[in-house]
Amino acid sequence: MIKECFRVVLGNTNDNKESLINVIQDNDTLRVTLFATNDIADSESNKYIPSCNLPVLVALAEQKDKYLLFDGNFLTAVRYPRYSEVKLVLDEAVKSSKVGFCNERISFTRTMNSNSARDYLLSDYSCNIYLLDNNSRKEFFKLLSKITESEI
Repeated sequence: MIKECFRVVLGNTNDNKESLINVIQDNDTLRVTLFATNDIADSESNKYIPSCNLPVLVALAEQKDKYLLFDGNFLTAVRYPRYSEVKLVLDEAVKSSKVGFCNERISFTRTMNSNSARDYLLSDYSCNIYLLDNNSRKEFFKLLSKITESEI
């Protein structure tokens, strides 16, 4: 039986960052997968986020009894003030052995119900999942920003 998925209520970007870091650190969390959305706005994403904020970070956390979905206008690394929040998430993620990332950009999931978004993110739609570590971090960051972390 597949676990129920719950969408995390969005706050300000600092609250969003703290919420994801807390889930990464939580002993009940089995794994977290990070995704980057497409960087071009479509009719669905335009309802929830300004195109200048794309791509955004999406996370799906599997816990012992449920999934948690972080999506929508959650976190972005396209501008410096917001990059610092993503950096802290990535710093925490590489310390953990339970955080992976998808090597392809994904469609915007906020317009899907949470279980449909979970199913989409877990499907084998040509997205390979890699462990996020110090070596692979730059590959994931390329999906989130047009510049490298060292250039920021």
